[in-house]
Amino acid sequence: MIAAGEPVSVQSLAERAGVSRATAYRYFTNADSIVLNASLPAADNPFRDPQWEPPGSGEYADLPIRMGQVVVATSEWAFDHANELRSVLAASLSPDSATRGMSRVGKLNRGRWIDSVLADLPPDIDPETRQRLTNALMPLFGADAVVWTTDAAELDRDQAIDQLRWTAETLVRAVLAQS
Repeated sequence: MIAAGEPVSVQSLAERAGVSRATAYRYFTNADSIVLNASLPAADNPFRDPQWEPPGSGEYADLPIRMGQVVVATSEWAFDHANELRSVLAASLSPDSATRGMSRVGKLNRGRWIDSVLADLPPDIDPETRQRLTNALMPLFGADAVVWTTDAAELDRDQAIDQLRWTAETLVRAVLAQS
């Protein structure tokens, strides 16, 4: 429903799934809970797996490419689920989002993915620079990246993914050049 841009309600979900409203309400208390669950990666998605490690060899020179590969892989998923992610983003921006359980705090994996690659930064890069790089890479993932590249930069999917990859690689290269 969300991917098709249709209105979301527990009743419409029940009708579409062919179950009673009572059954649907057992799993989803409101439209927000449907939106939130629809935006989560499938159980077999490697990015949802806490043991998932990004590709790479551990060489410093490979870090920009490895970060670019992570951004490309996650961006492809994000663009495949753009409508769902936009719905969650919209719901999370309302003033009462935290009380409705729609806060994105603690529900995003991007920090873990970034940290997995940046763990291999040279030891002479100070903690403040590492944190600044992490912060700069954060918006290259998920709904933020979809909105920025398509709505603000007016890029198509392929251009957007390439832009996100380039940005990630450029940021990591800049930090490595400082060491």
